[in-house]
Amino acid sequence: MASQGGSNDNNKSADAPPYTREERAWLKDNYRGEFHFVNSYELSIHSDADQEEGRRIARGLIESDRLGSESGAGQEQQQQQQSSGSQGQKSSETRK
Repeated sequence: MASQGGSNDNNKSADAPPYTREERAWLKDNYRGEFHFVNSYELSIHSDADQEEGRRIARGLIESDRLGSESGAGQEQQQQQQSSGSQGQKSSETRK
């Protein structure tokens, strides 16, 4: 039975491995660090299970931020292209 406990621990760490440098930077920028982030979700920094849950939550938020930034940048480029195109149309209309 003791060996099963060890394999369960390995499975848990595979589910939520330690934070990467980039993830830690995101936590610091957005929540002043892991402690405040975990605490904001009413989880305990002293509980391994809560820390793992916090890592899963953080990674979901980081991914959402990343996807939002990418789509936001695409929308901004489209708006700039549209406004450039409409300005070009206005210029040609005034020349006629």
